[in-house]
Amino acid sequence: MTFKFKFGLVVLLAIAAFSAMQPMALNAEELLVANGFGAPVAYRVVTNGGKVTASINMGVNPFDVAVTPDSKTAYASRPGVNDVAVINLATNTVSAGIALGTTPRNLAMNAAATRLYVATSDGVTAVDITLQPDGSRPNSIVVSESISLAAFGGNARSVSTSGAFLAIGSNGYMFLFDISAAPPVLLASRFIGQVVNHVMFAPGGTKVYAALEGTNNAIDETGMITDFGNLFIMRVSTLAVKSVVPLGSFPLNTTALFNQYLYVTTIGGELWSLDTSTGVPASPNPLIICCALTGIAASTNIFVGNGSMGEIQIVRTGRTPTDDRIDGKITLPSGSEPRGIAVIPRIKGKP
Repeated sequence: MTFKFKFGLVVLLAIAAFSAMQPMALNAEELLVANGFGAPVAYRVVTNGGKVTASINMGVNPFDVAVTPDSKTAYASRPGVNDVAVINLATNTVSAGIALGTTPRNLAMNAAATRLYVATSDGVTAVDITLQPDGSRPNSIVVSESISLAAFGGNARSVSTSGAFLAIGSNGYMFLFDISAAPPVLLASRFIGQVVNHVMFAPGGTKVYAALEGTNNAIDETGMITDFGNLFIMRVSTLAVKSVVPLGSFPLNTTALFNQYLYVTTIGGELWSLDTSTGVPASPNPLIICCALTGIAASTNIFVGNGSMGEIQIVRTGRTPTDDRIDGKITLPSGSEPRGIAVIPRIKGKP
């Protein structure tokens, strides 16, 4: 009996150890995908099986998308008509369009889901999306919280929020605003010298990352010139440069956070991962995915838009990014060029 017990215990421990070495199981997710420069639609996609469950007619090409935490409403920037479309996810229809500044691009929602910040060629426009007692959202522009960047040449490219902070990347500059005030207060600005394609706060909001269209160096916190790189890591509140990281030889495109790791796509087909606790690449080499990578979203897995192939690659996450691997793809309808990707949150009690 003792032998059988010990043998069984050894087997169970071996199975547990083997299981711990394996990547996380692939769970079903639902995504909302802006079709970028392909057909003027947004797709709802179930990732387990790669089925497109709905094709939402957007009228013109959507660039980026954001989904509210209650999964009832989504927003899509439409540069062709200078507005943000409001999508009713219960009916998969566009219910309204919010007129904005010229060429709206990336979207960022604050943690409370009361404001949607939209990067435009004129600056950043804030939209009131506060949930009303009747379940509706006002979807009106908050003038007192809109930010003009005319003094810096305008042209906001990307936005990200963390607590009271709003980070803005533009053509050559980074900006940090306190959005707890009305109007927002400029806390810091930093000349980058390159187009900032995407910005993202680190977990906890103590650092902010700027993904660049080219390589450059900067004066760091000690007054020294840093090495060339295309990802700037900056201290929040001052935008002082902590370090510059070289991630491949291609322009960086979009970023997403998964646990402590920052995932970065490039137009050269590379998916890099950065350990946000150390500021160094979490894997010595990127995960190679054919052709130009566009949007990215993270949940239990990483979902990467492939604009060249009209696909979304599913990357199954391992215990560390070194264990990550491509676990399948979602082939979108012919003519698709996926750009913005957002995970539609699961609501407790619903399948």
